[in-house]
Amino acid sequence: MFISGQTPRTLDGKRLVGVPFEQQARLALDNLEAITRAVGLSLRDAVKVDVFLRDLKDRAAFDAIYANYIGETPPARTLVQSNFNEFDVEVSAVLLDQGAMHAPC
Repeated sequence: MFISGQTPRTLDGKRLVGVPFEQQARLALDNLEAITRAVGLSLRDAVKVDVFLRDLKDRAAFDAIYANYIGETPPARTLVQSNFNEFDVEVSAVLLDQGAMHAPC
């Protein structure tokens, strides 16, 4: 499953602007997790995660929050700086359904 970049948006589509980075990071990851759960998976099924931060000084804060979502065995990850205008973080992921790999053909 390929999930495109999730940003700090509420369920009604409103972007969180001007709120602390930690709140933005949690909402972006909550949005990503909600999509994975809708198909019976979890972020713990991620094999690749891409993280885009406006300011790389937020990396440590992001990593601390991210660890709560991803588990003890993190997937491959790319983290890059981006020129966002309205928000501080975006996260995308590729997930693998482990159960589908063992399903009979």
